[in-house]
Amino acid sequence: MLIRSELTMPEDFDPLLARDILQARKHNWQVEIVKASNTEQGQVHPGAALECGDVRFDWLEGRTCWGYRILGQVNAVAALKTGGNIVGFNQANAEVRRCGCTPGTHGPSCAFFELWTTGRLKEVPFRYDVPMQRMRDRLTGTGNPIKRKMQLAGGVHFVLEDRGSHARHLDFNALVGMTDCSGSGDAYRQNDAPLAQLQIPLRTRMAYAAEVVELARPEIIKARIIIP
Repeated sequence: MLIRSELTMPEDFDPLLARDILQARKHNWQVEIVKASNTEQGQVHPGAALECGDVRFDWLEGRTCWGYRILGQVNAVAALKTGGNIVGFNQANAEVRRCGCTPGTHGPSCAFFELWTTGRLKEVPFRYDVPMQRMRDRLTGTGNPIKRKMQLAGGVHFVLEDRGSHARHLDFNALVGMTDCSGSGDAYRQNDAPLAQLQIPLRTRMAYAAEVVELARPEIIKARIIIP
């Protein structure tokens, strides 16, 4: 475990406002603000692939470095900033690299991607606009089109082990350059720093992550906001 001597948050991150955004949602979120010293944090490695907030990343086999984690990975960047078409996906890869990360996706079954492609997410500015068959055709028509997309973009497609979810809450991690390294598998994890760097509004980045959890695991409406 590594804790920096001086921890910082994105300039626009206000823990009390973040708490209010969650508590104002109709699902009656229970929110706790937690000091980093009460959690296990590791330093994000420069250039590490963007990981998902999926609990299975806690158990990632063969891990050699820690990356930022956001629900949806590079697809979330497309949904939140660049657009849900092929041009948007390409721009999202570039935006992720601008944050000092490598683009990333994962399988099997990313909850964000399934919710987005079926039109169930309302808290993202851009709708998914690429029929899967068209994506397959553009990406040679063979194999996993998401994995192939990452190969062409020089990114990483993670294959996760399913041990059954033990998540009890959603962690919003406001620490710049740090991410959870507990390996506990007890929470969905959302690093705020990369989306803040991309100038996505605080309300948007909080609300979309909350909506993913509300739809995927409605029994989990507890959140921790992790601050320095």
